[in-house]
Amino acid sequence: MSVPEVPFLLLGVLLYLAVIALGLFAAYWVIRLAVRHGSLDARRRWVEQEQQVQRRLDAEGYPRG
Repeated sequence: MSVPEVPFLLLGVLLYLAVIALGLFAAYWVIRLAVRHGSLDARRRWVEQEQQVQRRLDAEGYPRG
């Protein structure tokens, strides 16, 4: 490996790391926006469905237990 190849190798490694960092940054923002808009909020939907079932049972006169 001669001396002029070293800066190009270092530049390639830095470029590779920058592409990985940019990909992670983009993935973070996509997940963050999905959570903010509720598309990944399955727990909230589950709780709402459970409450809806409980209200229906209460309306029909079933005891809680």
